[in-house]
Amino acid sequence: MVTFIAFLIFNQWLETQIVVGKNPTSVCYNPINHKVYSLNRRGSSISIIDAATNQVIDTIFVNNPFGEIVYNSQNNKIYCVSGSSQDSIVVIDGAINQIILKILNPSSGGRLLYNPINNKIYCFNCDANDVTVFDGERDSLIKIIQYGIGDGPVKGCIAFQFNKIYCFNTWDGTVSVISSDIDSVIKVIPVAPRPGGIGYNFKNKKIYVSHIYDPVVEIIDAEKDTLITTINLGASSWGSISYDTVYNNIYIPADYYVAVIDGETNVIIDRIYFSGALYETFYNPINKKIYCSYVRIHPIFQSIIGIIDTKTRQVIDTIPLNRLGAFFPFCLNPRENRVYIPHAWVDASGTPRDSVISVIKDEVSIKESRSSSSFEIKYFPNPSKPDFLILPTNVESVKIYDVNGKLIKKAKGQKISVKEIKTGIYFVKIFTTEKEYIKKLVKVY
Repeated sequence: MVTFIAFLIFNQWLETQIVVGKNPTSVCYNPINHKVYSLNRRGSSISIIDAATNQVIDTIFVNNPFGEIVYNSQNNKIYCVSGSSQDSIVVIDGAINQIILKILNPSSGGRLLYNPINNKIYCFNCDANDVTVFDGERDSLIKIIQYGIGDGPVKGCIAFQFNKIYCFNTWDGTVSVISSDIDSVIKVIPVAPRPGGIGYNFKNKKIYVSHIYDPVVEIIDAEKDTLITTINLGASSWGSISYDTVYNNIYIPADYYVAVIDGETNVIIDRIYFSGALYETFYNPINKKIYCSYVRIHPIFQSIIGIIDTKTRQVIDTIPLNRLGAFFPFCLNPRENRVYIPHAWVDASGTPRDSVISVIKDEVSIKESRSSSSFEIKYFPNPSKPDFLILPTNVESVKIYDVNGKLIKKAKGQKISVKEIKTGIYFVKIFTTEKEYIKKLVKVY
């Protein structure tokens, strides 16, 4: 089933709005097939979008999908939770865009988290107070973690250096530390009541936990699994925490401003104010911008996206989306530097009121990138399946990052091996005797 889409150019940022199923609440990007998947909570469907044309090319019908839709870069599969008489994890083959399997989830499922280190999927079951673990290679249930999981596990993040999952339990105010090697809780850390956001800074190895009711952010040392400090945020927070990998700053949405925490000193160094209530933040590693969604009431009730330049920590633009519901996490299409924003909300009667994804494209950064494209990388044996990067003689060093901004590799020389790097999209930061360059690296096998 193909859905009609109308292209509307609103300004230099808002490229179009894509009509999908009712109440899209989660989006993910498939770099191998260059597709975006939209989980439509009230539409009982998943819309498949061609990321090059922004056209909906297919629709998969799923019974009562909810939580988050996640992409497995190791086997080109997509996972989401389906609720019926018994919950299950729906597995979609990204090559053919069809459901190939349904894995029984013994608990009432919720948000998913994919761990690329060992190819596992974690499902945080808020109602059942447990976490189910699935094998991404065999698409099978590995374990149900119950001991050490508190009341209302909602969301988690990964500390990559230690292969640990940090899951906050919203009703009893704790963080459960799960070893992904043995899939068991190894520590329970008490925090303030009603945690609402969690994020990881891989440079200082710290976990940041924000709270829905308390105006604080708590910082956990991921190496020792201890709560080391509490910061007075000045307001409550319930949205996604974003980490700026270049300047080592953490961005946390809090009521009418975004608080900026220095990752070196762990103190608030800035508060960036907006004319509405903040919901989500999202870091784009391509243009080094933070995207913030907020709701403005006057002159009309609508969702706005604020763009923050991470170098200056200044708002450089605001983008009216001409609708509501930008309350859920965004995803990035790095090839065209597009950010996809789902719109989902219901009125007082519970009726779903939107079925649109807004697409923001940073044309300025794309043009700047193209203008400096005289610097060339050669890919051996070919660009889509490279084993080595061949670089000019003036290159001093190279750093390779994944799409989340995590440093994958550091190297020097004119011939850099990338054989060990897994399938996906990466950013190669090249340091020369004259300047720095950033190039995209795509591996399709």
